Amino acid sequence: MYRTVRLIARIALQLFFRRIDVAGLEQIPPEGPLIIAANHPNTMVDPLVLMAVVPREVHFLAASILFRYPFFAFFLRGSGVLPIYRHQDDPRQMAKNRETFRACTAILSKGGAIGIFPEGFSHADPMVKRLKTGVAHIALETEAQHQGKPGIVIVPAGLNFEHRSTFRSRVFVNFGRPIGAWTYGETFQHDPRSAINQLTADVQRSLEKLVVHIPEAAMVKLVQDLEGLYKGELLQAYGDQGFSALELSQKLVEGVRYYSQAHPMIVAQMSKAIARYQRKLHRLGVKDVRLKERISRQDLPLNLLKFLGLGLLGFLPALYGTLNNYLPYKLTGIMRWLFTGRTEARASVTLAAGALFFPLFYAIQTFLIGTSLGTWPAVLYLLSLPVTGFFALAYGARIGRYWEKLSYIFLLASHNRMLRKLRRERMELIRQLEELKEAYLRLYEQGEEWSTEGI
Repeated sequence: MYRTVRLIARIALQLFFRRIDVAGLEQIPPEGPLIIAANHPNTMVDPLVLMAVVPREVHFLAASILFRYPFFAFFLRGSGVLPIYRHQDDPRQMAKNRETFRACTAILSKGGAIGIFPEGFSHADPMVKRLKTGVAHIALETEAQHQGKPGIVIVPAGLNFEHRSTFRSRVFVNFGRPIGAWTYGETFQHDPRSAINQLTADVQRSLEKLVVHIPEAAMVKLVQDLEGLYKGELLQAYGDQGFSALELSQKLVEGVRYYSQAHPMIVAQMSKAIARYQRKLHRLGVKDVRLKERISRQDLPLNLLKFLGLGLLGFLPALYGTLNNYLPYKLTGIMRWLFTGRTEARASVTLAAGALFFPLFYAIQTFLIGTSLGTWPAVLYLLSLPVTGFFALAYGARIGRYWEKLSYIFLLASHNRMLRKLRRERMELIRQLEELKEAYLRLYEQGEEWSTEGI
């Protein structure tokens, strides 16, 4: 059943996300005992992403509460998922983890692979929480039982979601360097607790390097604001040099951390200046990207032509796609609204609800067409549903962007002076950020890079 579930996961993820990029897949050994240790930002989507990109069969550990539901339990057990019993769910069940650990040991002893989310729970914070010691326990105890023969490899995996619950957003899976559990074997023989803590700490450090890790809560808002305002500038400047969006985000965090510690007044001033700029944007109903694009009133004819042309040409197929996908799309949205109080659970609920409602309504609608028009019209109708559904979404997004541009051009006619002033304010913010970046890079080149060890 694992291959079937993986195929379904790949199809569902390709439909939900625009792209899933993977780096470091070569770090996954093609055979031999393997533990994949990943962060956990997106509940049930996380194991599906790893299942889709890792070429080996992986037995994931999942919270035992998921096994309470027969529908989920059937697929979980069929996919080789093992239950992990957490104290917050039912402390009386914790003893059952011994059985799960024995199952993990058996899988690893046979050269299999297991997947663990050692934070112990899913969360929306942009950081790696303090890891539980389960990975180290399983790896070192298995090595000890077999006198180091399994040769267990631990590969950290960083899951990075552009917008974790947004349809057609992007995912970046970042695999780190393998950690050999056998290298801790000698220490484990003499001081098991020390070996377990050391291995857990090493996995923690590895994971933190594979994601955007911001343990300081006070920094989160500023980093998010800077990403919206300044990251595009960094991508233009450094994207051609091989820096990925993730690496630039990590460098941005390092820079904010340095200035927060070394020059807190500068950080406070920049935070206030950016907040003022954002308030002005909000009052005018303008997005920052519009000021960056330097649109003028002379662009009105071309943008109006694009808006009307696209609107007329795409209206009928978009209307067809909207009407024929409306019920499953709407019901999926209702389920998302009803059952997701937590940000990190929204994508999981959306995927699950979509996987239920879209096939169900497609089948019902196709059956009705078939009974009234015949087989071939029903087949053509079924094939048209997902295609026109995606077209309707793309059409709506494109029309929305053109309308936003037109609204900005119309706003130029009535608030031209204010917008020019706001553009100058943006340019001044970028200039100040460039100066801070250059000063930080000079320190970096002089070997005075801000150390993040121990933070």
